[in-house]
Amino acid sequence: MHFLRGAFRELMQLMETYAAMAQAANVGPVPEELLRTINAMVTQTNVDYLCQEIPTAIEQSLEGVERVAEIVRAMKEFSHPDEAKRWLSISTRALRAPSLSPATSGSIRRRCVGP
Repeated sequence: MHFLRGAFRELMQLMETYAAMAQAANVGPVPEELLRTINAMVTQTNVDYLCQEIPTAIEQSLEGVERVAEIVRAMKEFSHPDEAKRWLSISTRALRAPSLSPATSGSIRRRCVGP
């Protein structure tokens, strides 16, 4: 994201300079100074590199956001299961618990009430 922010800032500065050049061209010849400034900015900005890397950075950022969203959804589901899932989970745990394994009613009574 830092790369995208910096690339956007550089491209906006270049676009502002191009806008100044277009405005100057509307009233007459473009001053040499402005042309030199634009050429220097294009070289400094490395537009070809940015045009190649920005789409990749956007895709990687979107993939990262999607992964975070999946993690958040999974955490929500884990911490707030709906009632049917909660009941099923409690029932399953209860049936697997050693104190509720199949036994005679007397042994269950002894565990719950005492000897």
